[in-house]
This record gives sequence, structure tokens and C-alpha cells, in this order.
Amino acid sequence: MTIKSSALDKFFDKQKKANIESLISTNFDNSKKKNRKKPHEVGILINGNVQNSVDASKKNTLAMREQSVSNTLAIREQSVSNTLAMREQSVSNTLAGTLAIREQSVSNSGVNPDPKTVVGFERKLLMHVFKNCKLSASLETPPLTTEELIEYLKIEAIHLRNIIFRLCKKKFLVVSECKKGPYGWRKFKLSKDIFQQLILDEKIDSTLAIREQSVSNTLAQALAISPSSSINILNTTTELNTGESNFDQEEFFLAIHESLDALKNEGVHLERHHITQLLQDVDIHPGVIDMSLDAFLYDIISNSKLKSINKDPISFFMGIMRTSKAYTLPKGYKTKRQRTLENLKYVLENELKIENEIKEKLFNKWVENLSNEENLNIINAHKNEEELVTITNKTLPSHLINVTKQNILKRYFNKYIFSTMENEYIKKINVSS
Repeated sequence: MTIKSSALDKFFDKQKKANIESLISTNFDNSKKKNRKKPHEVGILINGNVQNSVDASKKNTLAMREQSVSNTLAIREQSVSNTLAMREQSVSNTLAGTLAIREQSVSNSGVNPDPKTVVGFERKLLMHVFKNCKLSASLETPPLTTEELIEYLKIEAIHLRNIIFRLCKKKFLVVSECKKGPYGWRKFKLSKDIFQQLILDEKIDSTLAIREQSVSNTLAQALAISPSSSINILNTTTELNTGESNFDQEEFFLAIHESLDALKNEGVHLERHHITQLLQDVDIHPGVIDMSLDAFLYDIISNSKLKSINKDPISFFMGIMRTSKAYTLPKGYKTKRQRTLENLKYVLENELKIENEIKEKLFNKWVENLSNEENLNIINAHKNEEELVTITNKTLPSHLINVTKQNILKRYFNKYIFSTMENEYIKKINVSS
């Protein structure tokens, strides 16, 4: 029994082991079948991976191109912005310099009242006073009757008084003497500054009128040459505006001749063809070229500009004119017109000073030859009411009475004696020379 039991146990153990091995083998085969891919499934997987790789590559390329374009546009935008900023700064500096000069000029001329601001009847009366001052060669007019002024202005007496009051209040003139009544009169006096401003305005207006007439005549001739040709008219007008017609161009070069010669003396040999380039190629207005040449000359003489220029002065000047269209006006520069007006003011002041000195000397000589009777007759005949009160007031100091009498005699002398006496002395000088 023991032997059989042992044999059965071995049999069952072997059978159990075989079953286990069979089960393991079956599970392994099923697992392999389950994980095995079909041929078309493998192809789909491969193609999908390739497609994903291609899409990723395209995306990277597009991103790189987009970044490159963005960088290029940013660089170009920055370049344009810098260029515009530089041009804006250049224009701003030029305008600032020009406006500063104009503002300085206005400030200097604004110290005294400007006669150009007077209009209407006030202007008409002021110019009438100015005209009479010139005729009498004095800052004071001869007696102007109320009747004469009313007739000249075509207004009523009360309106005349208001006009005179306003002009006096604005300090354009003063009433130096007057006489009331039906045959009343007034003497007006201009200050030296107002008189000189009116002289300058008269000369400037005269010059502008002559130039305007010259331009009008030139245009009329140009239009008369070919009235049916719009092309010729356009060309002629363009030439006149840019200074390129033969007449205007020659006149322009004559005007800048002095500046070109002065620059040559400083070693800057700007020639006519250089200026012609600026007129034609760069299209700069002739007036701007004239001022720029003058300003460049001033900069060289007053500020030693040539020492700070590291290249040829002609190239330096032409480069500025081509880029900025004008030479920046240096500090302290005065235009030709400003210098001309200052010189004219100096001449007029000297002329007035000399004339007053001559008047004083001739008056003294005239008074010395007057008899006491003639002296008294002139004073009694030409004194006004205020002077009469002063002369007859015995409580006043004697020197005040004498000054009043002298003023009466001077007024009479300036009105009736001076011109004749001056002409006599001029004749004597001409004969002796």
C-alpha cells in the first residue's frame, strides 16, 4: 500500500506540472497575438509620425521668417523715426533761430509807439503834422489853424479835438502852442524818435513801391510775349519766382556781389556757378541765399568759423544749404536791412544835430543884429496868451521871463528867417569855393 500510494503521488505531481506548463504556454501565445500589429496599422503609425515631424518643421520655419520680418520692419521703422526726428530737430532749430531774431527785432523796435499802428483820421492827422514838420525842417510845425485842419480832415471841430487828444495820449505828438477862439491855431511837435520812424517808414514804402512797380512791369512784358501759350506763361512765372529770368538773375548776382567778394577776402572762393546750383538744383529762394551768405561771412569774421570747420569751406556751406535750405543765423547777427536802418538812423540823427547847431548859431547872429525896438515888436506880435501871462508877471524870476522871450524869438526865426539866412550863407560858401 505504501508503494502504490507513492507512485500515485508522483503521477499526479507530474500531471499537475504538465498542466501548469500548458497554461503558461497558452497565455504567452495569446499575449503575443494581442500585441502583434497588422501591416496597415504599422504603416499608419509611421506616416503619422513623419507628418507630425513635417508640420513641426514648417511651423519652425514660419516662426523664424516671421521673427526675421518683424526685426527688419522694426529696424526700418527705427531708422525712419530717427531720420524724421533729425529733420524735425533741424527745422525746429532753424525756425527757432529765425523767430528769435525776429522777436529780438520786434522787442527792440517796441520801445517807442509805432506809427504804423495809427489808422483812420488819427493816421491822416499824424501824417499831415509830419509833412509840415518836414517842410519847416523842424520837429515842430508852424501854426496850423483849426479851420485848416477841419477842412483837411472833413470833420467837425469836436471830432478834431478828440483825435488830437487821443494822439497826445498815445504819445505820438504834443501840442506845443495853441490859440483859442474863432481864429484859433495849434502848433504840434513830434518827438525825435517818432519823426525818425516816420522818415524810415516813408523811405521803406517808397522802395517797396518801386520794386513792386518793377515786378509788375516785368510780369506784364512776360504775359504780353505770348498770351495764348499757357506753357510759356508758366515757365516765365516760375523763372520770376526762383530768380532765374535773365533780368532778375543779373540783379540778384549784383546784390550778392559784395558778400561774395568779402568771402573771397576771407579765403572762401564761392563762385557764381555754386550759387546757380542752389537756385536751380536745390530750389532755394534768392532772398534766403543772400541772407545765408551774409550770415556765413559774419560767422567767419566775428566767430572765427573757419577754425572749427574740418573740411573745405565751400563744401561746408554748400552741404548746409542742400540739407537745411538755409544757414543758421549766428548769435549777434543783424540782417542787411537792420544794419541799413541803423546806419540811416545814425545819419538822420547827425543831420538833425548839425541842423540844430546851425540854427542856433544863425539865431544868435540874427538876435545880435536886432534893435531893442525890433525885439519888442516881434515878441508883442507873436506871443500867445500863456507867454503873455508869463512876461507880464512881475513876481516871476527875470531869467524865466527872458527864456520865454527867447522862445518867442526862436519860433519867429525858425518860421520866417532861418531858410532865407541859410540860403544866403550857402551862396557865400559856393561863391568862395
